[in-house]
Amino acid sequence: MEANWMNLSPKPSPVQLPEQYIAYSDNKLTVEGMPVSAIAAAVDTPAYVYSSAVLRERASAYVDFTDGEPAGQHLVCYAVKANGNPAIVSILQGMGMGADVTSGGELYLAQTTGVAADRIIYSGVGKRQARCVKPCWPEFGPCMWNRNRSC
Repeated sequence: MEANWMNLSPKPSPVQLPEQYIAYSDNKLTVEGMPVSAIAAAVDTPAYVYSSAVLRERASAYVDFTDGEPAGQHLVCYAVKANGNPAIVSILQGMGMGADVTSGGELYLAQTTGVAADRIIYSGVGKRQARCVKPCWPEFGPCMWNRNRSC
């Protein structure tokens, strides 16, 4: 196939939407049956709209993968840095996921949304000893540590 020098970048693939949750209905984009235009009118824009059903479906693929394994052998964690929306962290902890955090703020978010301390991994990559210890508060209990040479 001959390259077109006018357009060297590949064409993007169309996004595959999970049609049972995110779809067009009567020419309107809907999320779980709710028109996005109605959501925008209710909360103003810009706004992020997530499907909790899609989130649960995708997360369950990871959580279910460890079913039948000996207890304590696996801990599936959500990287809070990826999206610190408290509702998302809360949904995922409700599905049995832990949290992977890299800062005191992320640790606080995980703990206040209900993630048990023994299901939180605090990654201390590139942090000094004092910064690694500071974020664990006694009232929340001990955390697991992913330490490197600096922590």
